[in-house]
Amino acid sequence: MIIAVPASLTARRRPVLVWVILTVYALGLVVILAGLYGVFSGAVRLHVRDAEFYAAFGTLNFAAAGASIVLAIGFMVQLFRMRKSAAYWVTAAFLVGLLKQLWYQPQLVRLGYSPVGAVVGVALSFLTVLYVWHLKRTAVLR
Repeated sequence: MIIAVPASLTARRRPVLVWVILTVYALGLVVILAGLYGVFSGAVRLHVRDAEFYAAFGTLNFAAAGASIVLAIGFMVQLFRMRKSAAYWVTAAFLVGLLKQLWYQPQLVRLGYSPVGAVVGVALSFLTVLYVWHLKRTAVLR
């Protein structure tokens, strides 16, 4: 005997790539929060140049970090819930992250850090934005 269940009653499964994005964002958020805690609590010893970089952080730097964290959490919640608003959250998070990279990258290059990681991060973030908008356009997000 075959029982037909209307499509509206069946649970929508999240695509595998959604789980990958959620996992990467969650791990990244934990690493960033732990790193910020370690740096600003003094638990991590930094090279003198790096310590000077972080010592120069002001209100704008902390506001940008806070905005990034709030937007990332908002995006993860909305993507987990498979809501259309996830596209707007990820776009806002991408734009704030891009502005932060444009602001910090010259300073980091002067400290001797390669811009390759930042470029790869921005590219992956942009691909995430494109994918989430694709999910919205194809009505996967409700």
